[in-house]
Order: sequence, then C-alpha cells, then structure tokens
Amino acid sequence: MIDACDKEKIPIVVQELTSLLEEGELKSIPLLVLANKREFEGSLDPATLVDLLDLTKIMTRHWTLQATCAIDMKGVDEGLQWLTEAMERK
Repeated sequence: MIDACDKEKIPIVVQELTSLLEEGELKSIPLLVLANKREFEGSLDPATLVDLLDLTKIMTRHWTLQATCAIDMKGVDEGLQWLTEAMERK
C-alpha cells in the first residue's frame, strides 16, 4: 500500500518495489499495489502512479494498481478480488 498523497516518497517506493521484485522467492507472485487516500484532493491518480512506479516495465508477472480509501474501504475489495483471481491463474 502506498500513500497517493505523498509525492515526496515516490522515489523510496520505487526503490523498495524494485528490491522486492528482485527477490527470488517472489518471482512469480502477482503484484497488487494499493494506492491509498484517493479521496483527497491532490492525490496522484492511478495512471500517474503507474508511470511514476514504472509498472508498465514489469513483464515477468501480472500486476495491477488499485486506488483505495482505507477509511471506507473503497477499492480494497476490488484489489483483493483481483489478487485472488491472479493467484488462481498463477
């Protein structure tokens, strides 16, 4: 889960994500990125986050980015449903 409002931490997120994706044990695991705080003005939209996180360069696994609001859980169920289906296809 990332904070879609915290633009300053995106480089750290990219670094951590890159490190995780290089882990051998996680090689074929689908990637679900939950972009929290979508309800706040100024939050980064999903398309921008996909670009900033270089998700389109991930070719070795299925991935998705789901905008969420942890307060009312909007988007969380959809993200987890996608992950469940992606794991079943794996």
